Amino acid sequence: MKIKKIINSKIFLLVLGFLLTGVVGTFLNYQFQKETWKRESQHEIAKRHLDQSRQVIEEVLLHISKRFYAMQKVLWELESERFDGARLKWKNYAKIKDDWNINVGLYRSRIKILIDENLAYELLDKNNARDYSDRESLHALFVVTHYKIKDFFDYRGKNEQKRKQLEDAALNSLIDLGHRIGNFSDKCYGIYMGKYDLFKNNFQ
Repeated sequence: MKIKKIINSKIFLLVLGFLLTGVVGTFLNYQFQKETWKRESQHEIAKRHLDQSRQVIEEVLLHISKRFYAMQKVLWELESERFDGARLKWKNYAKIKDDWNINVGLYRSRIKILIDENLAYELLDKNNARDYSDRESLHALFVVTHYKIKDFFDYRGKNEQKRKQLEDAALNSLIDLGHRIGNFSDKCYGIYMGKYDLFKNNFQ
């Protein structure tokens, strides 16, 4: 009887209600904090991924621009028959080219992981063909253009027709390379903006 009276008493019901409210409140607060932490963690991971994507795009495109511009400077000197200047520009270009060759495989891996697999293989071929002219990547076109400029650079003959052929071949290859770089750059930023819009829609 005493237990029944205690259970039915207003004080017991008040204490029980208070305890239940505290338990439920604590549980709901825990669940809310858990979901908030989960969302903040997802936001941070997505933001870090987006930042890394932007950084690798900027790094790769900057290196591409440096190598392309260095090629242009060599060709400009050769076209003007400033051979001493061409040798100096070639020496500077060779350093950029070697640095590019060291890093291009890593660039491909980073683009594949962070941005897009197909874009990675547009930078550097998945399967190497024997002849660079049979490859389709931007790097392959860099190599083709490199050798066309080098043929022009190495020519010291007096045959004007031959010289003009080498000059035209180098210039046309450089123009093709410039167009290809522009297309690659547009694709990079197009894919990045798609990722950025998705990020905004998910975490706005």
